[in-house]
Amino acid sequence: MLTEIVRAPTSAIAPARSNAALIESRLSKFRAAVQPRVRALAAEHKWVADLALSFPAVLFALAVPHRAESAATALRLVVSGAPLATVAQSAGVPLWLRSFPAEAFETAIAPLPDTPDFRRRIANHLPKNWRVAPDWLKHVAKAAETADDDIALWFARETPTKERRSKSYKRRRVQQHRRLVALWAWYSTHVDPADSYIALPWRSEMQWNAAKDAALQWLDALFLPLFVGGSGVADTWLEDGEVDGYTFTALRTGLELQAESAAMNHCVARYGQDLADNYVRVWSVRRDGERVATLSLRSEFGSLPQIRELAGPANAVVPIDMHIAARRWLYSQDTPNVDLKRFETKSGAMDSVFWRQLWRRYWLAKKRIPQWLPLQPSIGALYAL
Repeated sequence: MLTEIVRAPTSAIAPARSNAALIESRLSKFRAAVQPRVRALAAEHKWVADLALSFPAVLFALAVPHRAESAATALRLVVSGAPLATVAQSAGVPLWLRSFPAEAFETAIAPLPDTPDFRRRIANHLPKNWRVAPDWLKHVAKAAETADDDIALWFARETPTKERRSKSYKRRRVQQHRRLVALWAWYSTHVDPADSYIALPWRSEMQWNAAKDAALQWLDALFLPLFVGGSGVADTWLEDGEVDGYTFTALRTGLELQAESAAMNHCVARYGQDLADNYVRVWSVRRDGERVATLSLRSEFGSLPQIRELAGPANAVVPIDMHIAARRWLYSQDTPNVDLKRFETKSGAMDSVFWRQLWRRYWLAKKRIPQWLPLQPSIGALYAL
């Protein structure tokens, strides 16, 4: 609260005197949880109260600051008659928020881009329903922090915000994905896909669901090298082979899984963690050099491997002769003296060298190592994405 009121100089251009009833009406629009703080601040000075009419976002930021010291400086500027643009800059409020009504704010306004170009372009993507504005602002701010202005603009356009707030499950799922999608989008534009395990790069024309699926596929592809290294699985359980014209070739790395998934139009790219945990092994089935099916083997409770899946393009059913060839190949392997411990499910340690190589360019570009992406690898940090 103000302890001293600074009298504005006669040369200052003060805001026009506002109608008390209109100000009261605008103050009543602020959300119930923050109204006491907003009203207490507005009662300190008439020019502060006028912000309810001229720039509600600034009044909210002064009452619910992201940084207390910035709010204190901005408050002094208000009562001294400083221009609104100066006050907003001091409070950390972008000018494009001036059109947002009081009900658009719920929690402290996180840092948001405010370049002239961003102000011009963001105007086309503002939420049509102010009820969803708090979530929308969080999504845009998170994208700007994690990625860059272009990706933040795409978030402003594409992030789902139409769900009513009672549908909390879907909202939580969007919140969980937003950092991963932003990180994947940043890597798509800053790192060669061949070096980043990105099968489908981000494009500004993409819709949210397509981007989310591509980001999840990227994360799945990272599991295998993160746990077994870039060279992939060393023990494929069985030897490659050829039976009845079908060739069985083991898929060892995340990149090989991605290539198989893209060529066959199915979700085998998401099997990286299962391979890393020694839960399954995967083979590409080919005929005359052409991919015709994908085979996965599974070992339960340390038993000999058995066929888990055998599917063609887009998970199509394969002909019976392929099933017979797959079984002949499986049962032809030399297994009498095999150590069953090879097939036990296990979780290994994460590869710290690969982890640092993966994120090093991002850390350098951002000039920081964020808490959510630490220097030392951890399964918690990986799942938090």
